[in-house]
Amino acid sequence: MRVGLVLGGGGVRGASWLMGAMHGLAAETGWDPGAADLVVGTSAGAVVAALTVAGARPWDALAPDREELLRAMLDGAAFRPELTLRNLWLGSPPLVGRALRAGPAHVMKAVAGALPEGFVSTEPIVRLVRDRAPGGWPADPRLWIVATDFETGDRVVFGRPGSPAAELAAAVAASCAIPGFYRPVRIGGRRYVDGGVQTGANLDLVAGGPLDLVICLNPLSSRPNTAPGVFWPVRTLLHHQLRPQARAVRRAGARLVVLEPDGPSIGLIGLNPMSRRRVEDVGVAAAMEVQAYLRRPSIRDELAGLGPPNVPGTGGPTAPAA
Repeated sequence: MRVGLVLGGGGVRGASWLMGAMHGLAAETGWDPGAADLVVGTSAGAVVAALTVAGARPWDALAPDREELLRAMLDGAAFRPELTLRNLWLGSPPLVGRALRAGPAHVMKAVAGALPEGFVSTEPIVRLVRDRAPGGWPADPRLWIVATDFETGDRVVFGRPGSPAAELAAAVAASCAIPGFYRPVRIGGRRYVDGGVQTGANLDLVAGGPLDLVICLNPLSSRPNTAPGVFWPVRTLLHHQLRPQARAVRRAGARLVVLEPDGPSIGLIGLNPMSRRRVEDVGVAAAMEVQAYLRRPSIRDELAGLGPPNVPGTGGPTAPAA
């Protein structure tokens, strides 16, 4: 069975949610996420995707004997402000013009181009990826990193055949470069920013691919009625954004399981996903939520053949230790 793993963006806390959710997935099914046939990463998901394919097992980062990996992840999220005169003007006037001409559906691109060029360096992200994935791109093209061309607004999928060549660490940094916060990343003479400018997870990229099962983890969306209060509007909007992409994947013949925060992790991620506080708590909550969700009979049916599931109550792992 060919399995695709799609990891969406979500900042520092979103990365912790991804790692915890992957821990829950591995614990409940017995499946190794590093064995996925295709891994697609956007923004924070790009970091986790790169480490996954490199064999770093980021879903174990919260275990007591993997504290060095968690420290490295937090170091990669360190903010290094570098103010210049470019921070005082539109980041990409060409992108603003293109997006406005393209119509309301491209409003996020217009906003991205109108924000000042970011003032935080992506160098800590580059260092993290070089240290933890020293081999660069895998020999086979099973890692795709999504970024946005900062001049045209086009989606660029580094690692996919036919896409521009890029060092892995630079591609991941580009995918993480939130407009107005991180500086754009130059690759091959062009500037690139966050792949989340397109969509939160870019799930549609795997529609029509030779996959039997797709597992999508999206930290910033939630199913309706699971995120009451101040979190509801954005989370529900991003969930609805996934729906047509999910339909495309299913129409192409693949089974699909979408994992989103649906319990305490929603409040722990909060309104500032870039915060480095309580990241361990986010990961632990994510692991427990995902394991509970995967025990639903309908979801187990979708995951049939993925791996030998742990039977609840038999002593299988339930969450990483804080």
